[in-house]
Amino acid sequence: MSDALLDFVRLRLLTLGATPGCLAATHRGRASGSLAKAPHALLASYYERARTHGLVHEIVRGQGGEAVAQLMFFRDPEAWFGGPVVLGWIDRDPTDGPSLAPLLAALDRHRDRLGPETLFEIAVTDGPLLAGLHERGFGIDSVIQVGDPRAALARLDRAAEAKLPDACRLEPLTPELVAGVVDLHRQVFSAEPAWCWFGAYPRHLTRMAAHLRADPVGHFALVDRSSRHAEVVGHLGAELEDHAHWGRVGGLELVVAPSLRGLGLARPLYRTALESLIARGAETIKGGTSQPGVMALGRVMQRPWHAFNVRRAVSFGREHFLRFAPDAVRRAHGAPDSDGATSL
Repeated sequence: MSDALLDFVRLRLLTLGATPGCLAATHRGRASGSLAKAPHALLASYYERARTHGLVHEIVRGQGGEAVAQLMFFRDPEAWFGGPVVLGWIDRDPTDGPSLAPLLAALDRHRDRLGPETLFEIAVTDGPLLAGLHERGFGIDSVIQVGDPRAALARLDRAAEAKLPDACRLEPLTPELVAGVVDLHRQVFSAEPAWCWFGAYPRHLTRMAAHLRADPVGHFALVDRSSRHAEVVGHLGAELEDHAHWGRVGGLELVVAPSLRGLGLARPLYRTALESLIARGAETIKGGTSQPGVMALGRVMQRPWHAFNVRRAVSFGREHFLRFAPDAVRRAHGAPDSDGATSL
């Protein structure tokens, strides 16, 4: 097993293990030569796949020769959302000041390969790194929130929930409703790509349709049946998977037509999703967002922040995200603690 692979796994586990609920927290020591444990093995598989697609891996070493930071990226020809895309991670201990300059120098050496299709994941607490990326044309695209589904559900005040419009019904997804769900995604994200830059990609939508028809469990359609032809006006996703880093982890996906926004429907819909996930044994919830309403509810549910996705030509500035951030994240970026009143 190469030293570079072992360093990659070790530095990734250090970043992952800083997030509450991540199983990598129990594997934060130096990776073993066998990489046999589940979190190690998954990271090793990422690395080996990247090697077949032009892997770039720059390691910053401390005075004692130990790996203290890394830049890793590769061009994925077929990313899960419909690629192609340059995917990468930047890992370092935010308290290790000397590692920042050589890390940014590594970014500069490869700037010609890091175009608008580049997507990096970085720790939410690394303010200096984010500032350095901003100087190089990168900004926050979305934040990945995690959390305990039971704790999140307990913090949603049922008294504050709105009721669905009389003509609307939340129904378990059936094959007959898939086309309407996909068309809703196409319309919403064609008009508003800031909320999901790949949301209207034809290949993404094709994959989504195939996946929903094959495995609709955990998905719901909000259907307006006020006319003879039922119309899908919302999609609630509560998918569940077993993941080496997160255990039995569920996602929370919510897309609604513009006419239904601002009605306070997120709380009852999120409650349905969380109840569905808990009933199926979810241990963790995890998902990325740039939506103010979702981040505001994340504060209500006290969801920890895990990582920033950073890209070029993003739609929002840093404060768009930090106004909803946990105080530890705000402090890491030089922002004062919030007064706890941020909500929508």
